Amino acid sequence: MQVYVDFSNPFFAAPTDDLNAIVNATNAVYVQEYELYTLPCNSTGLPDLQFTINKQVYSVSPKEYLIEFQNGICFLAVYDKGNGFGPAWMLGAPFTRSYCNIFDVGNKQIGFAKVKHSDF
Repeated sequence: MQVYVDFSNPFFAAPTDDLNAIVNATNAVYVQEYELYTLPCNSTGLPDLQFTINKQVYSVSPKEYLIEFQNGICFLAVYDKGNGFGPAWMLGAPFTRSYCNIFDVGNKQIGFAKVKHSDF
């Protein structure tokens, strides 16, 4: 399965079946008005989203894939990309908040390193 990273997108874009699995795992509810899934920000027991890229597992916590909206309601930062042509997943800001992209132009490869958050 192919993926690409989009630094400018605040969401993941997922194939329909994967989105449905995430919705089921989080009990998110579709809100037609926003065309997004929502759930309480204080939801517990939410899974990390795990991506395996070149046999390396990258985990993204709910802290990164939930976006606070209003009155304790969060958006699920994943939308339906469908099952059409092109890479299957688009890894947006929830991924790039968790992992730095490392570009090795000389060797024509890209890697990821866990972000180290620090308090100012």
